[in-house]
Amino acid sequence: IKSIRKIKSYGIKVTGSFIIGFDHYTHIDYLKLLYFFICTVVKARLFWIGLTILTPFPGSKLFNRLEHEGRITTYDWNKYDVFFHVPYKTKMPVISLKLWFYSIRFITIFCSDLGLTIIATSILSSLLSHYISIFRLMIYGL
Repeated sequence: IKSIRKIKSYGIKVTGSFIIGFDHYTHIDYLKLLYFFICTVVKARLFWIGLTILTPFPGSKLFNRLEHEGRITTYDWNKYDVFFHVPYKTKMPVISLKLWFYSIRFITIFCSDLGLTIIATSILSSLLSHYISIFRLMIYGL
C-alpha cells in the first residue's frame, strides 16, 4: 500500500489486474481474494481493478496443454472473451467459477475510483431522466 500511495502522490493513476480460474484455486482461495480486495485494495484506492477469467487463447502454452488434456470444449473463437465464457473444462464447476467472478467483480467496482465514478454517473443520469419525465408531465401533461 505504501508503494501505491507513493506512486499516486506523483499524480499517476494505479490500476490492478487479476485473473481468476486457475486449476489450483479453491473456494477458500476466492474468499481470500475477496478479503484482500476488501481489506487491502480499498485502502490503496486503485483507479481501476481489472478482473478476467483465465482464457486459453489459441497458440498459447495454456491452450496447447488444455487441448492435449482434452479439456477444450469449443473452437468457437467468439467464446474466448475473458469475461463471460469458459471454453474449457475446469476443475471447479463453471457455474461456481462464474459466481465467484461476478461476486468479486461487483465488489471490485466499489473498490476503485473509476468504478465509483461510473456508478455515480449512472445514478445521476437515472435521476436526471426521472426528473425530466416528471417535469414534462407537469408542463405538458404527457
